[in-house]
Amino acid sequence: MDEHRHRLPLRTDRERVLAAVAEAAEAWGATWQRSGDAGHLRLPVAAGLRRGVLSGQLRLDEDDHLVFAVDESHFTLHVPSVGMLLLAAAGGLGMVVGPFFAHRHPSLVAAAPLAFLLAVGGWFVVVANQRLLGAEDFLKLVEELATEPPPADGEESASAA
Repeated sequence: MDEHRHRLPLRTDRERVLAAVAEAAEAWGATWQRSGDAGHLRLPVAAGLRRGVLSGQLRLDEDDHLVFAVDESHFTLHVPSVGMLLLAAAGGLGMVVGPFFAHRHPSLVAAAPLAFLLAVGGWFVVVANQRLLGAEDFLKLVEELATEPPPADGEESASAA
């Protein structure tokens, strides 16, 4: 599959899919400007240490597919995560190099637990916060919203009360 073109087969009517795109865009924090059976989508994405935006045309094809063709993408590094990894690397370096100098500088032995906490803690903080959210995930959300059964009239009025 072309990495700049993402496709989703339609399993429901076209109008419901376009309504699901609008709902998914609002939930995702994306910008959706509809024009007929197409529109322009500006989608925030995350890929590991990178954060960015994908922009492009989202349209319904004649062969019943929702297609997102990426025209432009912009990514930047998530600087706080990189800084935390650098602290973890410093702790790891202290753990590896410290024993070689412990006989000359006994105070390094006392710093070993701190080096361990920096190395392991920094790594886990960064890994725990990593996200992979891209166009495919957005299209899966659209599919879930489009195939979700609409609320019954009784449920809708009960939730409004």
